[in-house]
Amino acid sequence: MSLFDKKSFIGNNRLEILRKSGIKIARGKSVDDKRTENQDKSIFGGKSEMSRRELREKLKTDDVYNLSRESGLNLNPAERIRIEKELLPKSYGENISKSEFKSNIDKLTKEKLAIEDIRIKEKLKREIEFFKKLGES
Repeated sequence: MSLFDKKSFIGNNRLEILRKSGIKIARGKSVDDKRTENQDKSIFGGKSEMSRRELREKLKTDDVYNLSRESGLNLNPAERIRIEKELLPKSYGENISKSEFKSNIDKLTKEKLAIEDIRIKEKLKREIEFFKKLGES
C-alpha cells in the first residue's frame, strides 16, 4: 500500500475508529433534525383544526397524561375529557380550531383573576398550564 492510499484509508475510517473506542463526536444538526425541529408538537399536530372526536381520543393517550402530571395534575382520561367539555362546549361545533383553543385558554386566565379562593385559583392555574402545554407549537 502506498503512502497516498494509507492517508485516504486513515481519513475514511477515522470516525469509525473513534466511535468504536468510545470517544463522542460532536455533530452538527442534519437536515432531518431541522425538519423535526420545525414541526408542530401540539395536540393539533400541524393542522389548523381537528374534530372533537380526534381531540377526545388524543386526550386519552399516555403522552397527554404525562403532560398533565408535569402540570401538577393527576387527571385520568375521564377527567381530561370533562375539562375538555368545559373548555370547549358543544356550541363551538364539531371541529375545534387552534385559535378557539387558545382564545378559551385566555378566557380561563381572565376568569382566574376574578376568583378569590386560593385553592380553586391554584387548580385553575394548573389546568391552564396543562392546556397551554397541549396547545404549544
